[in-house]
Amino acid sequence: MTQRFSKKSLLVATMMAGALLTTPSMAATQATGAASATVVAAASITTNTAMLFGNIYNTDTDTCTLAPNDNSLTGSACASSTGTAGIFDITGTATTAIDITITGTTLTANDVTFAPSWWDGSTVVTALTGPVTTDGAGTFTLQVGGTLTNGPGVVVGTATVFGYTVDVAYQ
Repeated sequence: MTQRFSKKSLLVATMMAGALLTTPSMAATQATGAASATVVAAASITTNTAMLFGNIYNTDTDTCTLAPNDNSLTGSACASSTGTAGIFDITGTATTAIDITITGTTLTANDVTFAPSWWDGSTVVTALTGPVTTDGAGTFTLQVGGTLTNGPGVVVGTATVFGYTVDVAYQ
């Protein structure tokens, strides 16, 4: 059986298909976006004061701990009760979180081992990484102390120097 279509019905079907496939130009819209950024200074750090334990006794496995928050020395290897914490001045954007990382370049010298610690403004931190927040002026004073532990091979009279690096970066 063959179906026959009239010219009129084919014309109507063609017009309907065309209407469905075209979109009126009034339906298209546009929006414009904007991107912005504020350029801030990189976080920086400068050494203010070198750390100083002073004299320590050479007894094997004895320790001397320098508290970074108050410069007190405690432990059986300490020959004095007061040392000097290492002080670093950190500068960045105001009230911004900054990550601190302390790495050792020489953490054992003359058979004495140095384990750094630092003051985050409220507690002594023994982890070698952690966050701090700059104040309203964009500064933070980092105080570094630590613990010295004597080994069996300590040589009396030898100046013992430990190297460490402090890195800062925005979180």
